[in-house]
Amino acid sequence: MIRKLLKLSGFMALVSYGLLWAISGSWQSALWLFLAGVVLAMLLFGLWAVSLPWSIRPFFRILLWPRYSLRSIGMENIPKTGPVMLTSNHVTWIDGFAVAAISPRPITVLVNKDYCDNPGQRWLARRMNVIPIPASGPKAQKNGTRPDEKGAG
Repeated sequence: MIRKLLKLSGFMALVSYGLLWAISGSWQSALWLFLAGVVLAMLLFGLWAVSLPWSIRPFFRILLWPRYSLRSIGMENIPKTGPVMLTSNHVTWIDGFAVAAISPRPITVLVNKDYCDNPGQRWLARRMNVIPIPASGPKAQKNGTRPDEKGAG
């Protein structure tokens, strides 16, 4: 999967450099424009990565608003501090995103460990305070939620 992404990104970089060369008329101008674009992309990615824990709730609200009319009832029952567990019945895959969008405080989410096997997904999961839980084996979920586990508690 990562090799495919690297090949695709390399192809996209080559095509964008070729387009810049065709537009600018010289390879030196195209090279400078391409490098400026790469630096800008890296800067934007860095800003996004730094702001990820704080920007996730507004992002999900914007993402879900056009399709779903989210409303929250009983938010006064969620304590302002201390531990709390919010659970959903998982009618669809959107439940976790909806809870993250309407939660009044930052949340930590338990997810199937298989979703965090890819290095990119693992990095994103760490940035988003996700706790990977093994889906198989006896007592897998119980052992994953013990307070002495990394991330839990």
